[in-house]
Amino acid sequence: MSRFALVCLGTLGWLSLAALAGRAGSTEQREYSVLINGKDAGHSKMVIVQEDDGRTYMKGSVTVKLTQVLLPYSFQMDLQEWWQAGRLVQLVAAAVENGKKTEITARTEADRLLVTTNGQVKPASTDVWVNSFWRLADRRFHNNSVPVLEADTGKEFPGRLDFVGTEKVTVAGRPEECFRFRVTGIPSPTDLWYDQYHRLVRQEFTDSGQRTIVHLVSRKN
Repeated sequence: MSRFALVCLGTLGWLSLAALAGRAGSTEQREYSVLINGKDAGHSKMVIVQEDDGRTYMKGSVTVKLTQVLLPYSFQMDLQEWWQAGRLVQLVAAAVENGKKTEITARTEADRLLVTTNGQVKPASTDVWVNSFWRLADRRFHNNSVPVLEADTGKEFPGRLDFVGTEKVTVAGRPEECFRFRVTGIPSPTDLWYDQYHRLVRQEFTDSGQRTIVHLVSRKN
């Protein structure tokens, strides 16, 4: 795998839930399994804090390890995202892929978003959707173009998000009606399933011939 397309995310060293609850309208924890070519390859977790004033904060990490005879692969990433009124206002990410480190930050400044990748600064669209995909993009992007920011590289791609339909997905042993979308225009076209709260339940994509499935296994409020 040349790059593990970031999927869903988990705790960046678990935060104190008491501290989160002290400033939050609601707090949720989600855990996911990561399968590559049908084999257990890692896990991810996330903590989502929804503020009463509409701000949303997500802190998480994903860890993947793929053992192959010729090309063993490892990827680990920690990520934090801050959202306000449907727009990304700040991002902090640190990724290590096969020993190579990448540090990325993004922040809004006036009417633009500045993305810094290993010290190199460049502007990005203020409407970017982060490829953690943990939250469904706003309705105005459904069946429309949407700029996608790769949190593990700092690159922006001219994506497109299309609604596929509603499907039953088994979540923690129980069937649940979910919304299925597909995002294209990015290095690895991806299928995404979201629950009634527009938060990620399942993700499927193929990268460098490796079929990857990320699936929600636990959620707690």
